Amino acid sequence: QGHTSLSTFEAEISAGTLAACEAVHLRSLLASLGYKPKGPTIIKIDNTAALRVAEDPVMHDKTKHILRKELKIRELVESGEVKVEYVESLKNFADFFTKPLPRKEFESFRKEIMNDTA
Repeated sequence: QGHTSLSTFEAEISAGTLAACEAVHLRSLLASLGYKPKGPTIIKIDNTAALRVAEDPVMHDKTKHILRKELKIRELVESGEVKVEYVESLKNFADFFTKPLPRKEFESFRKEIMNDTA
């Protein structure tokens, strides 16, 4: 990572941009192999402010301190290659890998990830 985020919002925009750029690269790779993706790649974001900024190409007061490259997700949404959607924290699988969770939530995520039907 090239810089330190000043807020959760900025970290979410940075992570969303990174995920979107990676998705575009993988879409290009798949297309070169003859598997043209149908529709945009969906990027799930659990921060409503980051979601609004990713969808809205107008500069906001909240974004004036963010590096231009961190807002690349906007261009990818506009081009139709990527679509951003809100995901509730209780359904965000990334939390399983990045946050300490209460036992009940941890076990629920683990069951889903491990495809445990018992």
